[in-house]
Amino acid sequence: MPEQPLVSIVIPTYNRAHLIGETLDSVLNQTYQNWECIVIDDGSTDDTETLLQTYIKKDSRFQYHKRPDKHLPGGNGARNYGFQVSKGVFIQWFDSDDIMLPDFLRLKVRLLVDSINLVICSGYYVDQGLHPFKTIDLRVDINLYNDYVYWKLHVFTPCVLFRKAFLESHELFHEELQRAQEAEFFSLVSPCRSLKQT
Repeated sequence: MPEQPLVSIVIPTYNRAHLIGETLDSVLNQTYQNWECIVIDDGSTDDTETLLQTYIKKDSRFQYHKRPDKHLPGGNGARNYGFQVSKGVFIQWFDSDDIMLPDFLRLKVRLLVDSINLVICSGYYVDQGLHPFKTIDLRVDINLYNDYVYWKLHVFTPCVLFRKAFLESHELFHEELQRAQEAEFFSLVSPCRSLKQT
């Protein structure tokens, strides 16, 4: 495996031109440099496409795609399509209103040795000024699966870096779901035993 395997960052977005620039800037500021950032537009009517073109001109690692009609509207369809066009060894789904700390990718990639399929990290809830006010606590008291299902453990889409080959043997996000899609998806893949807690 290459010393720095490619990470595919997949970001669904809808009318977030006023926010997604901060998200993309945080991707640019990563200390881990071998990434592609795939933004899937779920039908925005604002200036999202114009904004993305400025980032693509700055850095060819950014991509902009519109969700095709074969995928249902919503974040799930956009995430699934982003997975299809991705070329990375690892998949990092992210959201268009979230921010990566500079070592976000580097610290997770270094844990994904051959026997590990996913890494879960913690994070922070922040206010509009990006000031942290609460930590996402990942202490596992009993069992990863049980703690997640009973919501003792908060795991969100951006928290997890996946090995793409692992995901290819699983169903991805169910596109007809309007709510709790993360919970449904993680409850299906979380019983795996190959992970490290960070």
